[in-house]
Amino acid sequence: MSDDHHPILPPSSAPALEECCHYKPTRRETAAMARGIRIHAAVQLWLEYEQQPTMGGLTDEEVKRVEQVVKWVNANVWKPCSEERLDVVDLDGREITFGTPDVAGYDMADKARSIVVELKCGEPRDVTAQLSLYALGAMEAHETELCRAVVLWLDHDIVEEYPTTFAECLNRALLLRDRVTNKTDGEQETRYCAWCGRREECGLWKRRASTALQVAEVDAIMHDVARRRLSEIAESPELTGAFLVAWAAAEKLIEGAGLRDKAKAWLAAGQEVPGWKLRAAPGRESVSVAALRAWAKESGVELPDDLITRGQDGVALIRDMPSKRNKEEK
Repeated sequence: MSDDHHPILPPSSAPALEECCHYKPTRRETAAMARGIRIHAAVQLWLEYEQQPTMGGLTDEEVKRVEQVVKWVNANVWKPCSEERLDVVDLDGREITFGTPDVAGYDMADKARSIVVELKCGEPRDVTAQLSLYALGAMEAHETELCRAVVLWLDHDIVEEYPTTFAECLNRALLLRDRVTNKTDGEQETRYCAWCGRREECGLWKRRASTALQVAEVDAIMHDVARRRLSEIAESPELTGAFLVAWAAAEKLIEGAGLRDKAKAWLAAGQEVPGWKLRAAPGRESVSVAALRAWAKESGVELPDDLITRGQDGVALIRDMPSKRNKEEK
């Protein structure tokens, strides 16, 4: 198969496509993804050269994760391969997809069974659609009928395993390929909508945005502006300004109504709020520069020049509101 095209069913997008067959992946990188890329690169080098690589650029926590992953792989995977392309085809040899699992090989506990391993950072979620495609590719490459599909959630020390069969994976892949190719279902609201590349043309997304502005009682002219394609708005200073005014008005009304606080309170009390959930997040620590300097002065300590750095000056976008005097002059 040639490398000059993208698969209609990218394995990494399979979980989103299974929820909405109209989903279009976009190029994005979150902090969790960047962390996962660094860890995976170190794991790949270690497995490829069978010796610990230099860990420059990784934090102590990331180095720890790399060591844990390599230890787990060596204990569970026979003949491990990292970043080896797998071509996935149906029984007639037609392409379903292709991709590169993080690790693939044979199950150390049963060498007649394939194994695929994905390394994931961030919050655990259902990625079995992606694992199923990789498992199918591994079983086709190894000519096996069984596969142990594994995802290692690096931020949570969680190992999830999904034993599967060739028939199960093939049926799931064929069904998903048909839905994605023929768009057999209508647009669906899913957890992946915010990352979809079709938002500007998605009727469901536009209706949601329009409804939000209508609930916020934004001026009717702003409704018309908000319904325009964002690409069209971006071509006009007038439309861009008008849209941002409308959006700011909606945000202010939501903020003033305390809707986010209400949703948090309901969720904390065990009541369901459709589309939302609570997630614990550590508080951010900060140091007062003024207090640090005062402490150093009282203690007779000289602060190193590079201890305190100043960020670059920035430019903020603010509303250009005419003053009362300007209004009176007019």
